[in-house]
Amino acid sequence: LGIVPQPFAISRAIAGSHESTFSGIVVDVGGGTTDLAVIQNGVAIGTHMVSFGSRVFTKRIASDLKLTLAEAEEFKIKYSNGELSEGRMAEVRNAIQKDVPLWTLQVSIALEEFLDSVSGFPHKMLICGGGSMLPEIKSGLVQYPWTKELPFNRSPKVEFLYPKDLDGIIDNANLLSSIDDVTPASIARFTLEILENHI
Repeated sequence: LGIVPQPFAISRAIAGSHESTFSGIVVDVGGGTTDLAVIQNGVAIGTHMVSFGSRVFTKRIASDLKLTLAEAEEFKIKYSNGELSEGRMAEVRNAIQKDVPLWTLQVSIALEEFLDSVSGFPHKMLICGGGSMLPEIKSGLVQYPWTKELPFNRSPKVEFLYPKDLDGIIDNANLLSSIDDVTPASIARFTLEILENHI
């Protein structure tokens, strides 16, 4: 039917994102990549992909804890849900924190690609995707010195984006509840837009 960048589909699906009063930065953290979209006054002005997703953290956990990749992925998910022992939680946390500064730096560098299109960045960051369930992702974005590195008037407010924040998604089965449901729901919504326009 067509090809659409994931962050663009998300930016179109967010409730109120088409209004002139809406501005924000979408950060979709997947396994292999982190995808960004900047929305300025109701218009998605562009997208950018960073080849750095949560799989990097899986590999770090595997290396530091001497685990297979499959075991490390399981540990990462359990860590995100707070389901490991206190000692294991600390080990996984220490492993992940080694790569978070590089991840946030990559996000900052990616945002530089938008400097020709914006005079200043929005004060809202909306994060989603399975990788954003790691607590260090949000804290890394919150703690990054955005105002020193890029034209932010103030540090952006970092919020999770949930399926309930999307427009035009009716979930009668109550199956869409997690932040990692946002991307597939947004793509499905975009697909429906294409189909409706073809009819």
